[in-house]
Amino acid sequence: MASMYRRKNGIWYAKWTEHGRDRRRSLRTRSVQRARAKLVDIEEALEAGRPVGYRADIAVDEFTALYLSHIRAEKRPYTVKGLSHCWDRFLDWAKPITLREVTLDTMKRYKAHLLAKGYAKSTVKSTLLALSSTFSTAIKEMHVLEGDNPVKGVGLPRPDERQPRFLSLDQIDRLLACARQHSPDMYLLVALATYTGMRKNELINTKWAWVDLEQGRILIQGEGRFQTKSGRVRSVPLAAKLKAVLEEHRDGGPDDYILYPTQPEKAGRKNSHTKYRVDFTWAFDTVCKAADLSWVTPHILRHTFASQLAMAGVSLFKIGEWLGHADPKTTKIYAHLAPANGDIDRF
Repeated sequence: MASMYRRKNGIWYAKWTEHGRDRRRSLRTRSVQRARAKLVDIEEALEAGRPVGYRADIAVDEFTALYLSHIRAEKRPYTVKGLSHCWDRFLDWAKPITLREVTLDTMKRYKAHLLAKGYAKSTVKSTLLALSSTFSTAIKEMHVLEGDNPVKGVGLPRPDERQPRFLSLDQIDRLLACARQHSPDMYLLVALATYTGMRKNELINTKWAWVDLEQGRILIQGEGRFQTKSGRVRSVPLAAKLKAVLEEHRDGGPDDYILYPTQPEKAGRKNSHTKYRVDFTWAFDTVCKAADLSWVTPHILRHTFASQLAMAGVSLFKIGEWLGHADPKTTKIYAHLAPANGDIDRF
């Protein structure tokens, strides 16, 4: 029979055995009375030999609400945001009324649509994988759709292999000099990005409490609404050049943030605080243009961090750990930069 338990977030979950397999599902409530009522429904389905919660089809609007509730209880906020974005964008294009209306042909046409719009093959691939996950959840976990996953058989595009762009040592010095002339914020931003390889949202949310000058490291960690992409805390050694910059600009800004706007963004620019704590886009672009490096983005500084370390002979394992890569394969894009050595002549 079925039983229930409560997680730390207060949400009740049910667990049972069905066809020899252990099943678990969120009951989507913190009320013990409501949880027990839903548990009765599960037990009645098991006694009748019906799949728990099984439905042959469901309206898209109803599914979307249930799906978002389901993944919010099961997945990290960063993952929920990505899955929700891909699903909403697909619905805007396909406009299905029920899930069963979405077929293999629908997904093939959507793939062709994205490619025709000029989306990168890597973006199309990640979008299709996200949608496949959504339909898999509907079929295998939520039991609100019967049949095969409509994304299965579409064929994922193979992204073109492109080596990441990065700055030379001279270009790094030039960009830092222009950033220093612009403002302390931009100087700190460029230095942090170049010598830690942090992602844009990590840079914007960096706090002085993360910095350990004595131990020579910076701990990148989630707090409150901000969470790292992997959900894990990671430690990056504090480069001597970055340590000098931080010691020079040590200042407990609002809420202990290292970066906070001392100059407003360009008048008329759309406020993007809904996505990031602060927006440095215009200021960053201004600094890059002044350094004659208008092609540079904050993510290119992340590539610069990894590329320069790889060329210096640092192991890909260490680089991947410092970048926060969950999959070691991701770091292999820097493998070609490793210096040649005599290992090839050892036999």
